[in-house]
Amino acid sequence: MRIAYVNQTVDLVRPPVQSSLGIWTWQVGRRLAAEHEVAIYTRQSRWRVREERGDGITYRNAPRQWDRKLAPVLAPFIKDRGEGRPAFASRFAEIGYITAIALDLRRKGADVIHVLNNSQFMPVLRAFNRDALLVLHMQCEWLHQLDPALLAPRLECCDLILGCSEYIARNAAEWNPQAAEICHAVFNGCDVDRFSADENASAPTGQTRLLFVGRVSPEKGLHVLVEAFVKLAERHPDLHLDLVGDISSLPRNLIVDLSRDPIINALDRFYDDKTYREHLEGRVPAALKDRVHFVGNVPQADLVAHYEKSDVFILPSSCHEAFGMPLAEAMACGKPAIGARAGGIPELFDEGRTGFVVDREDPAALADAIGKLLDDPELRREMGRLGRERCRELFSWDVIAEETEKRYDWALARKERG
Repeated sequence: MRIAYVNQTVDLVRPPVQSSLGIWTWQVGRRLAAEHEVAIYTRQSRWRVREERGDGITYRNAPRQWDRKLAPVLAPFIKDRGEGRPAFASRFAEIGYITAIALDLRRKGADVIHVLNNSQFMPVLRAFNRDALLVLHMQCEWLHQLDPALLAPRLECCDLILGCSEYIARNAAEWNPQAAEICHAVFNGCDVDRFSADENASAPTGQTRLLFVGRVSPEKGLHVLVEAFVKLAERHPDLHLDLVGDISSLPRNLIVDLSRDPIINALDRFYDDKTYREHLEGRVPAALKDRVHFVGNVPQADLVAHYEKSDVFILPSSCHEAFGMPLAEAMACGKPAIGARAGGIPELFDEGRTGFVVDREDPAALADAIGKLLDDPELRREMGRLGRERCRELFSWDVIAEETEKRYDWALARKERG
């Protein structure tokens, strides 16, 4: 097959890849390239599509300049238009980028065109590639957040809709029943060779470390984690909390305004004249401030060291995570993990065996789960061992690439039957 992956313009997909969506297309793409022709479309600031080769993949760098040039003309059309119709989902959003890709694909040909998240790309791709299998792959909740009337003509262009968890696929099908038959789940993956346990690695002597990896932003629920840490810190004087990730809040319109969930709507309280980091620091007593560490953004290659020296990994999200890739990475490193009962997070666990799941926005329940692991080193080791086994069985990139190819085959057979 000739397979083309179309990435969002926020994801620059060239090694070393940093973004979670870029990692997905790169890891799956280079595995499928062993038997198929694979191209990955990613952004650049030039005017024409340019090609590079590497990892058995053709990287096609698609221009964003057209959208910048057209911005003054399209501005009246690319704006929020009420509930379920945000500006970023406008059919004119990034129209130059996707038109350049659609025309390039018509010239070069593709059997499968696999699009990440942007449903507005589908009609443009279909207009110029009538016979290709069009796959829309959702790594977020937009297919059950956007207006169904807005989505309907876009989903009519799709031959296959993938969600990165059963949660995403199920909700997409329920919100868009006309497309339910083509909605399927393919998990996100983890590099189980890179993220592997080193039994000799540990926290500095005399320290016990809790770890979070991800964006330091309100939807990640770090205010809950900080409150749980404060509850535990007096009983565990050696306890430290490491917050690893970009310290920048997602825009309110992508989180609070788009959701109908009251817990997420309540995150509005963090969008004021203070940064989210300032909100978090304000919840830490002066005596504990030197035990809470804002590490900042870390290259993928350096993440393993943070997992290895941690004792417990926590993803306390207030939002409904589409998957929760850092959980899989922690599990691959043999670390016991705790996640919020939110979105696709529970699907990563064999609850009670490979980790704990607690309700969102419940610092007492989170502190209790962390406390159980801190008080029982044998439980930590056993949960870490079982979690590593589960990760290798379900979330390795080899498994994910194989599942993706099976979904393509299913959809192609369905398309041939008419």
